[in-house]
Amino acid sequence: MSFAGGDADKTYVTSGSGRFVGTEFLRLRPAGTVLLVLGPDNQINGNCEVTVALVNYGVVDPALPGAKLILHCWPKVGPGIWAVTGGLSGQESTLVINTAVAGSGNLVVDPHGGLDVNVHFSLYGTAAIAPGATIEVAKEVMFDVGKFRPLDCPQ
Repeated sequence: MSFAGGDADKTYVTSGSGRFVGTEFLRLRPAGTVLLVLGPDNQINGNCEVTVALVNYGVVDPALPGAKLILHCWPKVGPGIWAVTGGLSGQESTLVINTAVAGSGNLVVDPHGGLDVNVHFSLYGTAAIAPGATIEVAKEVMFDVGKFRPLDCPQ
């Protein structure tokens, strides 16, 4: 995986194939307003907190047993896959949404996955939520997949 982009107040674009895993992703936290465009063959996995604005063309997924991936601080958008896979019985993997998510992507939650939605989450795409998955949506928060046309979602 390679980056195009630069310093604080810049846009980083990943290309090629590869993934950020856990705390490795935390290195991409310079001061200022930073946008990360995750390429189509790229992933963010493991225990980490995404604190930069993110356009997801790839896969955002804890993908490891017991992992917790937290999205906060800036809006997250894009047509990629938002997933919670890799959990095992007794070791649920979790995706925590602490910032608005809007886009045309797809949602996948496996039987031992947990999705904790604390801020509006709206995708124009498909949802594959397995029996046994845990979905928690905060009071007065909108959570929908497949309801709006792509033109209705900010990109």
